[in-house]
Amino acid sequence: YATQVKPFLDAGISAAADWADDHWTLVASRKIATGSKYDVDFLPGNLFYLYVSAFDHTQTRHTRHMRPVEVLLR
Repeated sequence: YATQVKPFLDAGISAAADWADDHWTLVASRKIATGSKYDVDFLPGNLFYLYVSAFDHTQTRHTRHMRPVEVLLR
């Protein structure tokens, strides 16, 4: 499952997900520094939080906002 959403492509974001052994694995990539005032630069020593939402095609409550993933680049 690879995303081809135009706003993500314009921002240089790519992602792919895989279902195996009863769980999902998501791999996403983006430029380290985008030059946008709306983005955080991914530089060593910076701490930031990443949120991921999933759409599961249910009638209601189809997005899940779990706790953020804390990312510290070294």
